[in-house]
Amino acid sequence: MNKQNKNRKLSLTFAHKAVFFLNILLLFSILAACSTLPNKSKNLEKEFTFAWLSDTHIVTIDKGAEFGDRTDRLEKVMEKINGRNEIDFIVVSGDLIENVANVEQFEVFDKTMRTNKPVYFIPGNHDIGNTSDMKNIKLWLKRGYGKGNPEKEYYGFAHKGAAFFVLNTFAYQSKEEEVLKRSEEQLQEMDKFFADNSFAKCKIVCGHAPLFILTSDESDEYFNIKKEYREKIIEIMKKHNARYYLCGHRHGEHKVEESWITLYTQGALSWAIGEGQKIGYSIFTFVPEEGLKKEFYEEN
Repeated sequence: MNKQNKNRKLSLTFAHKAVFFLNILLLFSILAACSTLPNKSKNLEKEFTFAWLSDTHIVTIDKGAEFGDRTDRLEKVMEKINGRNEIDFIVVSGDLIENVANVEQFEVFDKTMRTNKPVYFIPGNHDIGNTSDMKNIKLWLKRGYGKGNPEKEYYGFAHKGAAFFVLNTFAYQSKEEEVLKRSEEQLQEMDKFFADNSFAKCKIVCGHAPLFILTSDESDEYFNIKKEYREKIIEIMKKHNARYYLCGHRHGEHKVEESWITLYTQGALSWAIGEGQKIGYSIFTFVPEEGLKKEFYEEN
């Protein structure tokens, strides 16, 4: 081998080694960069606070001492909530008004419910009826209480690593085929929403009517969701590890823990039902690794 060929061979060997070491350095750089990338679910999961109002029943026509229109109470509560910067958003879990689909009462509610914070509305039986129909649902949406594109009375939303899904808990009782169809479509949408937000460690289902009062296999009654439909909701919640269900309807503060579900029922801003129950609203704080914390604020 002449000297020229020998030098060429050494040059090629050196070049190969240089490329090899450069590739090693590049690999370590990529690994180092990946190790410093934030974990999506952990990074998004942050502490946050939200307010929960329920059963305002504007404008209640019963003028008894316990009932009567208490628009002034809602106005006072909104002043308090608007003054708390740590509250990120507000949920109103239905029965905004007293008489189903009453435009005048909705207008009074809207004028009183003044806030710059995002508000998520849930339809109650006094808003769209116990056997809701499309006419009442369309009025609800026309008032701007729906979300999504197109806007619907059922929808999902995410916030700081938590995923919420709002249900119309009266659609399944409708006598209209179109609404009955929506009752199944909302379950399909909830399933997809939680699948799309699988990274969320805190998943919450929201409705007006409670899933159940004491146990998930209890008999049907006025205040709970009927068992046949209840089981469908629970099946999707189990599938996606959605551990919380928040609601109103009962006009009282109740907490039920059954195996993996924690169910919170909110007190009303109109009147209380049940011995020892009080009128008021709730403030929830989500604390990562601890879950939901709740404080109830009584109102006169």
